[in-house]
Amino acid sequence: MSTTEEVEEEIVHLAAKKKFTTKLELSGVVMAAQNLTIPVSGTVEGPNFSATILPPSADWLQIKPNNCVCIDVKIFLKTHDGEMIYQHVTGRSVRDPENPQNSTIRCMCVFETSSEKYLHLNQKAYFGHGVKTGMNITLDYYDSNI
Repeated sequence: MSTTEEVEEEIVHLAAKKKFTTKLELSGVVMAAQNLTIPVSGTVEGPNFSATILPPSADWLQIKPNNCVCIDVKIFLKTHDGEMIYQHVTGRSVRDPENPQNSTIRCMCVFETSSEKYLHLNQKAYFGHGVKTGMNITLDYYDSNI
């Protein structure tokens, strides 16, 4: 196949179920070159658990030369029933050209916990989609069950 030929892409439709929503508030920025650290606070809400985000949770993001914003959020959660869970989020934030304070976010997250009640979270990777408006972010996470 030559480089000028088009590659036919297979379109696959995935069934997904919304599992939870994360609401983040960003505060302060520490910057070194294209690396930024932004503390985050907020909540995670879903039908199976809810949690509060604890410090020292933060986004360790990078702004690439092409203006791509690479997110790398490390979150410590305390659930409504007192259990501790670590959440790691990676993805991309695409800035709104009209207002760079706003963006669309596409990401995925994984959890780690030793809590017997929430061990099932250790076996999943959830994909997320959301928006950043100013210093607030809302992300909905889905499980594709594949």
